[in-house]
Amino acid sequence: MLAFIDVSGDPYAKPEDSLWTAIHIVCIRKSAINDITVAMHRFKRDILNDEYKERKSTELINPSTLNHPDLQKAKYLQRIVEVCIDRTDCKHAAIVFKNYGNNKRKKDKGENYILPRHYRDALWRVEAIAENWGIRDVVVIIDNDLRSTDKSLAFAFNNYLYRTEGGKSLGNILPVPIFADSETTAGLQLPKYPQVL
Repeated sequence: MLAFIDVSGDPYAKPEDSLWTAIHIVCIRKSAINDITVAMHRFKRDILNDEYKERKSTELINPSTLNHPDLQKAKYLQRIVEVCIDRTDCKHAAIVFKNYGNNKRKKDKGENYILPRHYRDALWRVEAIAENWGIRDVVVIIDNDLRSTDKSLAFAFNNYLYRTEGGKSLGNILPVPIFADSETTAGLQLPKYPQVL
């Protein structure tokens, strides 16, 4: 199973800059991954006339799209929901929390970053879906625009899995998080759409 995680908002920013943080998780059974990525490519090519351009949710889910359903963007979004998101072999989870301005990046005694709570909560939701489906191996793919933090987050991810009681309990999640660009990893675009709906 692949678990795609997308985070919108910055929990470490000032509340006036980022009041809410939303994490959306889409879990896809291995057997459906090819169908979904092929469909997304086809919809970009046939409906939007550009299969290479990354589609951000904010450019698709906005007043111009929603108020004018005859636009190609509306047709594309509808097909993504019908064919790629609304499937029995996809499960979704979400976490939304308000930023009160007191979130701090924490380090352990060895000066390694501790995996932020919203990622820990996301992993537990992924684990619950894997247990429900009877799936043993899950690859977690995180869309992270903050490239400079990827290395620290990767260390924190593995430290959580190997060094904490909670992390050791996550028996289905493989210790190889992938930090990918949604422009080149089509499935990472799926969590973006329901976040804004």
